[in-house]
Amino acid sequence: MDAFERAEEMAQLVPGFQYLYSGGGSREVIPRLLKMGWGLCAEGVEEVEAAWLAGMSPMDIYYAGREKRPGQIESSFGKCRFVSGSLEEMQEIDRISALRQLPGHLEVIGIRVIPDEYYDGKQTGFKASALGALAREFRKLQNISVRGCFIEGDISSFRGKELGRHYRRCYETAKCVTTSLPCGMSFVNAGHCTEPLWQSREEQKESFQDVCRAAEIMRYQNDTAFYARLLVM
Repeated sequence: MDAFERAEEMAQLVPGFQYLYSGGGSREVIPRLLKMGWGLCAEGVEEVEAAWLAGMSPMDIYYAGREKRPGQIESSFGKCRFVSGSLEEMQEIDRISALRQLPGHLEVIGIRVIPDEYYDGKQTGFKASALGALAREFRKLQNISVRGCFIEGDISSFRGKELGRHYRRCYETAKCVTTSLPCGMSFVNAGHCTEPLWQSREEQKESFQDVCRAAEIMRYQNDTAFYARLLVM
């Protein structure tokens, strides 16, 4: 069973989340993503361009590559959703948006957020407890609007109840973003959950239901608070 088949099976067992493919947007992969109604987590301009030319909606293409250069942002503008992990990158997107967006329109972006429990000082993104400092700088940016977040952290070893706690933490972190900046929330990426989900079912069948319940609670909380698009990889 390949990664697509696993993701499809997990989508049936834990519904309500859109799968984001993050293994490279090749010409062979993109038609399959379009057929399944899934999205792409792009690391580079080439992936963004290939998916956009193939007819994928910019709302399903998340350009999450780290340290994007100005030329990369410029060439991808209007073809994707930018996901930023640094203030400098947000400032560059804001600058380009001022030149490219129609008057009165803002460029919607997402940010990488690291829950404090996952923070190791090496990840690219904003520590959840430091969002207040980001808010002060964010208010100076007049041409972008934060409307989503990618939750960062290594959850590859999470199983059962620990994975369930991760889903709850994702909601709490997204809520923290909305109150700290403040902003709305139109998408939340819970990260690389598909493989841990699969392994939880294979290794700890008795606790797999705990994960399913936690995911269901996150969906309910989302429906009552954000009504955002929920994503997993």
